[in-house]
Amino acid sequence: MKSFSLALLLILSGEAGQGAVAQPLATPTEQMKEETDRNSVGTPVIVEDERANAKNRIALEAATLLKQRNYRALDALADQLRQDTRTFAQGDWPIAFLYSGVVDLPKEATETEWQSHIESLRGWFKNDPDCGTPRVALARGLLEYAWQARGDGWASSVTSEGWRLYGERISEARRILNAAAPLAQNCPVYYSSRLKVALADSTSRERYEALFNEAIKAFPTYATFYLAKSDYLLPRWFGKEGEWEAFAAASADRLGAEAGDMLYAQIVWAMHDHRFFGNILKETAVEWQRIAPGFEALCRRYPNSISAPSEYCYLAGFHPKTGRQLSRDLFLRLGNRCDLSVWKTTERWTSDRAFAFGGK
Repeated sequence: MKSFSLALLLILSGEAGQGAVAQPLATPTEQMKEETDRNSVGTPVIVEDERANAKNRIALEAATLLKQRNYRALDALADQLRQDTRTFAQGDWPIAFLYSGVVDLPKEATETEWQSHIESLRGWFKNDPDCGTPRVALARGLLEYAWQARGDGWASSVTSEGWRLYGERISEARRILNAAAPLAQNCPVYYSSRLKVALADSTSRERYEALFNEAIKAFPTYATFYLAKSDYLLPRWFGKEGEWEAFAAASADRLGAEAGDMLYAQIVWAMHDHRFFGNILKETAVEWQRIAPGFEALCRRYPNSISAPSEYCYLAGFHPKTGRQLSRDLFLRLGNRCDLSVWKTTERWTSDRAFAFGGK
């Protein structure tokens, strides 16, 4: 265990680049001595990962341009981002952040705010009838607006009016995406949007498989497609027990090598982030021997990421044998940095950190 821990420490000690919130790192021996004695439970310092920084910047720019009705600049930004080859540890591409900026509203948004927002997207769509970007944006907006009508509860809790509005908005989103095909096939978010709509409108398994295969043929390395299909295969949707886990393993095998390892970790990460499971290692059929190499690969590939080692640390705490030691090693590298996109609350971060350093 000692040699493995040292190797992991070296993996995670890459030089921080622009956008990362980094601190000078001591050597493993010095840091272990200082941290073990002084910081078994530290005060969390809230930080944002490089992905969050990029998302916030791009989303704000896109939202501002939409509000200004500067459609030409918005279209140009979308074209620019489609050429951006960066990826982030969770599998995102920068183009997805533009759609977040023009589509997403806070949970507390009122019906009036939603209506105004959808009209803004319709205005962009009408101004640029020969451009695929506003079509996809409007479809995504309608999809979110449909969920706003339905709510997040169980199906039995949805009112008849909620179901009616949900169905109408999903149907319109599907029609828009179908019509957008000739204009939007150069965009991975077009395909991921079709997969999202397919889940929402209970598309048949056969049809969903066809859509997924079309998506990965167009953009074989876009991890979001695999995350979407994993959701579709959850028992609460259209899969059976153990099915999404088997899909994750088969997809990782198909990609092979480090790319497959990272994809497996990204799928487990996304599923854990849903918080459907209390202990994902115990309650599902995921395999730790595949998760660990995947996160080690993510930490190597994205040395400036705070979220990747944080999620690895969180998941390690579930492991009954080696979890405490591995969590401790990862906390040492993270210092007191707390990424709330992973931990959700500082209380959870504090609790897990105390456990890692010997608490109960």
